[in-house]
Amino acid sequence: MIKVHRLIYKQDGITLIELLMIVVILGVLAAISVPKITDLLQQTAESVCEYSRHEFESKYTKQLQTEHFEHSEMLFSQFLVNYELKMCPHEDVYAYLNGEVVCSEHLDQDSGGGEDGVPHL
Repeated sequence: MIKVHRLIYKQDGITLIELLMIVVILGVLAAISVPKITDLLQQTAESVCEYSRHEFESKYTKQLQTEHFEHSEMLFSQFLVNYELKMCPHEDVYAYLNGEVVCSEHLDQDSGGGEDGVPHL
């Protein structure tokens, strides 16, 4: 009766092997999830930048049309200073090239090619 009583109420905690297995499992989960989260954050930053640039481009184009102005770097710079929305999370340099507002950080993604001119799949 005493032996059964000890088996029922015996609580030694977890062993070192069990603790090591938990640490290994958490390490594997972290190794898988951290790159995915980093990639997701990068994609989100690119999406925010793209949306903001399109919105800014639309407003700049409307001002050019309503004021009957031609594009100039000085006019674009002045409009950029007056525009209060933060366009890119990376806070990079913006330019107006070929009728589009481009960001220095995301310039390669917009053109559809990498640094060597080969399109990304």
